[in-house]
Amino acid sequence: MDDFAKEVITKMETYEKKEKRQFNKYDMAIGLFYGVGIFLGIGIFFVGGFMTMSGAGWGASLFGGGCFSLVFGLICHAVITLRRNDK
Repeated sequence: MDDFAKEVITKMETYEKKEKRQFNKYDMAIGLFYGVGIFLGIGIFFVGGFMTMSGAGWGASLFGGGCFSLVFGLICHAVITLRRNDK
C-alpha cells in the first residue's frame, strides 16, 4: 500500500509541474506588442472616423484599424518567435 501511495504522490507532483507554465520574456513581449497593435488600431479607427464623420468613413477606418492591429501583431509575433533562443 505504501508503494502505491508513493507512486500516486509522485505522479501528482509531476503532473503539477507540467501544468505550471512559466511565462518568459518572449511571451510577455508578444503579448505587449499585440496590446500595442490593438491600441494603435483603435486610435486609427477614431482618428479616421472623426476626420470623415460619415458612415463609410467609420467603416473604412474600422477596417483599416483592424487590419493594422492584426498585421502589426502578427509581424511582431513572427519576429520575436524567430529571434527567441529558448526553444
